[in-house]
Amino acid sequence: MVGARMRTGAVSAGAVLLACAALGACVPTTTSTDAEQKVATGNLIACFQAAARRLDDGRSDALTIAIAMQGPCSGPRQQVKEVYGAGLPLQARLTLNDNMDAKTIETATTIVMEERRKVATVR
Repeated sequence: MVGARMRTGAVSAGAVLLACAALGACVPTTTSTDAEQKVATGNLIACFQAAARRLDDGRSDALTIAIAMQGPCSGPRQQVKEVYGAGLPLQARLTLNDNMDAKTIETATTIVMEERRKVATVR
């Protein structure tokens, strides 16, 4: 399972959610390496974390912030799609993109809530 390979200190639970939910059932064979997948996913999670810290006012709904984070993180989102979609047939890439688009909002929302918990603990 993709998520099981990604559990490191540098990659948050959001990465595991993203990988398992968006990619688990639709990646039969990809030409990208585990290292490439880990780097791409880590870049996306890092972007989401930075965007959450920058955009979250602490009052808006977490989903609203997560939606706002999609634009600033469009580059890393595209990188993940390209890396995980490398070598896949067209239909599998389309399924990957649909699943990822649906799950990135969920993952970003989780990251907003994680960042809020960190701020609350510091206070």
